[in-house]
Order: sequence, then C-alpha cells, then structure tokens
Amino acid sequence: MEYLGILEKKIGQLLESAKQDAQQLSELKKESEQLKVENSELLQQLASDDGSVKEEVVTLRKENEDLRKQIEKLEDSLLARHESIEALSQEKELTRMAVDDLIKDIDSIVGSE
Repeated sequence: MEYLGILEKKIGQLLESAKQDAQQLSELKKESEQLKVENSELLQQLASDDGSVKEEVVTLRKENEDLRKQIEKLEDSLLARHESIEALSQEKELTRMAVDDLIKDIDSIVGSE
C-alpha cells in the first residue's frame, strides 16, 4: 500500500510537471510568433528604408570627394607658399651676403685712404 501512495504521489508530480511544461511551451510558442511578426515588420522597414540609405550613402560619398578635392587644393596652395617663402629666404640671405661684402669693400676703401 505504501508503494501505491508513493507511486500516486510521483504520478501527481509528473502530471503537474507536464502541465507546467505544456504551459511553458505555449508561452514560448506565443513569444516565437510575436518575434516572427516583429522580424517581418523590421524586414519591411529595412526594405523601405533601403532606398533612402542608398541615397544618403551617395550624397556622403559626393561630399567626401568634394572635401578631398578641397584638401588637395589647400595642400597645393600651402606647398606653393612654402616654396615661395623658401625662395624669399634664399634671396634674403643672398642680399645680406651682398650687403656684408659691400660694407667690407667700403671699409677697405675708407681704411686705405
């Protein structure tokens, strides 16, 4: 008799566990359906946004290319200015050397008289 009581108790626990599993399975199926609907909506939204995203990418690429061209122009301008400054520095140095030579020549002429 005692074994029948234990068996009855275990069968009751097994039935309760089966009920809980069935309830959990039902909840998971509902959640799965909701996720499928949400996924479908997101895919539709992505498909509709695809055109605007492509347009934005094209616009950004054009802006990027324009900015690169502006950078190249600025670099060329800076290089030209640097070369001009270098030329002026060399000219200044040559002028200073010529003036120094002129001063020496004047000193030697004045000193010899």
